[in-house]
Amino acid sequence: MSNCSERKGLSASGLELFAGVPAGIVAHIEEQCTWHRFDAHEFVIENQSKRSYGVFFLVEGEVEIFKPISNRECMSLVKLSAPDCFGEFGAVSREMGSASVRTLTPCVIAEISSERFLSLLNACPAASLYLFKKVVSLIKNLGEESIHHHSAHHALETAHRNAVLRSP
Repeated sequence: MSNCSERKGLSASGLELFAGVPAGIVAHIEEQCTWHRFDAHEFVIENQSKRSYGVFFLVEGEVEIFKPISNRECMSLVKLSAPDCFGEFGAVSREMGSASVRTLTPCVIAEISSERFLSLLNACPAASLYLFKKVVSLIKNLGEESIHHHSAHHALETAHRNAVLRSP
């Protein structure tokens, strides 16, 4: 990772979060960000870190958000491609995240403090509405995944029961 002092041509304005946010406010937010360049396969966030993080605007590249499930295994939660953002839920809840984020490709990422991000949400209803829609979408997807998981579990139980009944 390296700080990105020269960010000519780089902008977070393409993020859906900023749709409906006046260009002057987006420019002001960009000025308050710390800009970073990451190589592929670098950690942006490590869940064991005691460092407090802000909100990240993925301007270029792709990242994977994952959660360790054991000392050797990780569960991929989502892959994000620019333009997108992450860390916003931790900023709103004011809690440390439990997931890690690693770059899949070279990335440019702008980081803003949680406090400044919350000020954005307070000042810009469009940004707050975007975040609310994102939460609703995640909840709906979790519900669908739960239904698929339950259906798969039921199918496995049925197959196992049938196999047991057919065995000599």
